[in-house]
Amino acid sequence: MKNNLSRKELKKYAAAGSRKAISKASEMNVPFAVQQGRDIVRIFPDGKKETVGHVDKAYVCVPKKRYKMA
Repeated sequence: MKNNLSRKELKKYAAAGSRKAISKASEMNVPFAVQQGRDIVRIFPDGKKETVGHVDKAYVCVPKKRYKMA
């Protein structure tokens, strides 16, 4: 089944899925990783944070492409 979602709806569903995954990981006492600014941070069940990576191009806007039919 194909659904056409708006960008806003897709963003909403992605955020909800992320929150659910984080809560499940917390319940199971498993560390999880999140992006904080330009850093990738692993958060442990005891609250300890460890930076595991850096995203150089975290906030790049891709220009829209327009096509014309001749």
